[in-house]
Amino acid sequence: CVFNLTAKQDRFCMKDTMEPAHLGSHVGQTASGIYTCACCNSTLFHSSKKIDTGSGYATFISPIEHGSVGYKHHEGSWLHHPLDTGIHCEYCGSHLGLMAG
Repeated sequence: CVFNLTAKQDRFCMKDTMEPAHLGSHVGQTASGIYTCACCNSTLFHSSKKIDTGSGYATFISPIEHGSVGYKHHEGSWLHHPLDTGIHCEYCGSHLGLMAG
């Protein structure tokens, strides 16, 4: 990582753990702007692509740049659903969240 991460950031970004729903700082955020990777500061999402799904997690329709976000299936893993897809920053590999399957 380019930046020094807090223990909490390291746990969520680098170890693929999940932050509890409704507690993330970006969930209720409505200001216009750019969302960047907490680990490498790469530009990932624009607020115009953010939607409220009621899931308790910040949700985006698409990244700013094609190829900046990667996807990896987690079949039968520790995740909530039998088929979940993990989303990560393609630049540094930091875990960004899930896309329920």
